[in-house]
Amino acid sequence: MKRIISLFLILATIFSLAACGAQPTETATLEETESAVKTEEKKTKEEKEEIKYVTVENPLSEDDIAAVPIANSSMTTDQLRQICLDFLALQVSFPWVPKETYAYHVERQGYDVEYKEGQLYAGIPYVNVASGNVYRYLDVIDPETGILDPTQFNLDNNYFGTACSGSACWALGRVVNSANYSWTATMNQKHDFILVGPYTYDPEINRYGEDGFPNCSDIAKQNGKQVMFESYAKMLPADCIVNNGHVRLNASVPNVVRKEDGTIDGAKSTTTWSDQGMYRNQNYQMRKQADGTEYSIQGGVNVSITFDELYAGGYLPHTFAEFLGTDPVEDAQVSLGVDLGDTLSAAQITTTTLTANYAISDVYFKIYDAQGNQKIKNAYRTANHFTYQVDMAKAFPGAFANTFGDGTYTLEISVQLSNGAKPVVAKGILTK
Repeated sequence: MKRIISLFLILATIFSLAACGAQPTETATLEETESAVKTEEKKTKEEKEEIKYVTVENPLSEDDIAAVPIANSSMTTDQLRQICLDFLALQVSFPWVPKETYAYHVERQGYDVEYKEGQLYAGIPYVNVASGNVYRYLDVIDPETGILDPTQFNLDNNYFGTACSGSACWALGRVVNSANYSWTATMNQKHDFILVGPYTYDPEINRYGEDGFPNCSDIAKQNGKQVMFESYAKMLPADCIVNNGHVRLNASVPNVVRKEDGTIDGAKSTTTWSDQGMYRNQNYQMRKQADGTEYSIQGGVNVSITFDELYAGGYLPHTFAEFLGTDPVEDAQVSLGVDLGDTLSAAQITTTTLTANYAISDVYFKIYDAQGNQKIKNAYRTANHFTYQVDMAKAFPGAFANTFGDGTYTLEISVQLSNGAKPVVAKGILTK
């Protein structure tokens, strides 16, 4: 009964409004709706066309990689150190323009990042702990225009994004393979980092948290200012300075200023550093193209810092055996463990393990036709900073290989190593 009364009230209200001359809501015709949609689409298209793309004057190319020489045992320590610094500078400064706007959230740091379509950016995006390196961007940046299509992959994943430790790993990896490390908490003498200067610590005792990694700030305080200052004074270019959460490479010979009593003046003594920075929609170092376009690189290169600031930040300096000449630089060595011969099949390849003496970035599989034309290229990308082995059962894309005719095509397997070398591991006639 209540529902019937309510219905009568509603109908009465409607009729009352009609009687008072209330205007009914206008309903668009089908033609009007279609016209509105077309107008909105045209407007959106016009807005998109209005986006002016910045011209990249020097897009990333193979030449940029080749400009950083591959280390060898005949080089001086100064040359070896400079290779690492040059590669780090390239990682944080190569220019690119996104084809589409790309945004993501950096969970660990708690902030949002946005790269806008058509604007100029530089360096590898920051994404916490990840393994992105500049080699991979050669595959996704147009070498003529510098335009990067972020729809091909995720800028913020572990394969293309990176962090301070990631850039440091790949920069040091151009020379160093004597140390075993992956992120800041493993950058200590327990992992074959060599202490610079007179400071000391016991990695088994000086620990913090459940992970048990060295507590850099406490170690610096335990050694004291002057001991740490004397240690900073002994640093050389490309030595690693690390604290509880960040890593930088020392970029120069320190300028040491002493007081009358012989102690080091921490406020006046300086050095410079280079690093991969976090992107908080803020500017790091600014660069300018010849056309006047300004842009920010993704970190710092040759930035000045005082010894006081290093000490306050709890930074500890380390070096490596290759820089000291106690572990000669090695040539690249790669192996599948067995000789696959002149014919290659999925059954053969997937039983092998690829090993190398430098960190493996990517394993490439290329298929060529009888005329030598490349028909397809596929890459397996490692997800960790430093990986020296790859299970080929996981890496080999057998599905794409099996789409090609038996005995007609050639398969080539190559590997990108951290030292810059890209040796061919195997090459032969593709068989089923």
